[in-house]
Amino acid sequence: MNWFKILCLMVLTSSSAFAQDTIKGKVIRKDSSAIVSASVNIIGTAIQVNTDVIGDFTILIPDSLADKEIVLYVSKRGYLSTQRVIESEERHGKPVIVMLTKYNLGSVASTPPPPAPTPTITTTTTTTTSSVPPPRDGEEQLKSLPPGQQVPMFPWPPPEYSVSAVLDKSYFKQAKTMFDVDDILTTALSDLGYYDRSYFEIPNGFALVNRIEEIKEDGTPFTPPARWSVTVKAYDRLSWSSYLKALVFPPRGFFRIIVFAITDNAFTNSHKKATRAAAEQWLKSGVHQLPASIGNKKLGPNHLCMALIYEFKKVESKEAEQITGDLTGMEHLKNSGLIPLVK
Repeated sequence: MNWFKILCLMVLTSSSAFAQDTIKGKVIRKDSSAIVSASVNIIGTAIQVNTDVIGDFTILIPDSLADKEIVLYVSKRGYLSTQRVIESEERHGKPVIVMLTKYNLGSVASTPPPPAPTPTITTTTTTTTSSVPPPRDGEEQLKSLPPGQQVPMFPWPPPEYSVSAVLDKSYFKQAKTMFDVDDILTTALSDLGYYDRSYFEIPNGFALVNRIEEIKEDGTPFTPPARWSVTVKAYDRLSWSSYLKALVFPPRGFFRIIVFAITDNAFTNSHKKATRAAAEQWLKSGVHQLPASIGNKKLGPNHLCMALIYEFKKVESKEAEQITGDLTGMEHLKNSGLIPLVK
């Protein structure tokens, strides 16, 4: 055996020795549809991942857990949390399927995962103990921020929208808090592929900004991936500038941004159109999850949910401009598919 073959054998042996086992799986509802942004944590550790846009997750198993039992803690706001013991074959490629059950609004509170253990950290000279906090999701991180810094204000009164529509109160008849309203909206939005969103504070409520989509003249969306084609190449979930800058790539077309404003304050628009410079800051400065400082507020009898539709038209050799089309706000919601799902 020559030296080259020996070297190749050593490389293959070394790669095999250091290869990490992984846990791959999916989090679903009872109807087998994917649950997006569910939190998956290995109990007793600080290891935590979130499911992607199709409900999948992947966790690398550290060497410290190679011979130990692994228990996953899976949670998502609006669903009953669950624990799942990982079998030996699931540590070597067999997919893990975790199903979460939705609870009735306001009836059950989600329980936090068991805290991570306190490890002993040893150095060459001293031995100290360091407390590792339990994994924290986005909501918990926002809770830790000082009051007033948890969520930015949406431009208020809002920039002039193309059209608008007030959602019927019957859609939110079971809602008691802002969290409940958010859960109803985001469940419907996720079912239609609106996985990326941003939150802002508005007077006694919140605004939810959704991803831009390409639509037909009648307000019906294109079939994916064409529906999201304006952002699919260089999409940054927290960069609103990438949204509108992407509008220069398609030669022509119609585009829509839906912003939900939930408040009990009467308002009108600012009579100023949504300029590109201003719009670039929306998703960039918003937060990805509704914070408890707003979510725990009660939904009052005068609260309304208004959909603000910002429609843009792109023609060849020109940037997209905001327009007021022929459709009403309710027609936009119906043709987007949202109205049948918000219930």
